[in-house]
Amino acid sequence: PGYWDFVAGHGNPGETFMEIASRELLEELGFRIPGTLDPLFIMHHQCEYENLAVGVFRFNMSSQYKGHVRPNSEIIEQEFYSIEKYMEKISLEKFCPWVEQAMKLALKRNHFRA
Repeated sequence: PGYWDFVAGHGNPGETFMEIASRELLEELGFRIPGTLDPLFIMHHQCEYENLAVGVFRFNMSSQYKGHVRPNSEIIEQEFYSIEKYMEKISLEKFCPWVEQAMKLALKRNHFRA
């Protein structure tokens, strides 16, 4: 609580990272992906209670999202923003540690080129 986070969740038996990502976007935000997810990498993050395997994906939106994100008990506030805006926010806001780790790795690997 109190941290910005990406959509995330645990997988069900037999689910692929792609299936988990699509399901979690729908469950947490009521959001269907406009197109396909582009898998970037899988990383591991040790938090205080478990070792996570984190699949990191991206999808491009050619225009501003005009849908409505469904509010729920997990989401206090949501926002879609560019990589540039993320870079501004990272120094001002609290992000979950694994989010910072994933973004640093994605930037290092130049995953945000057009």
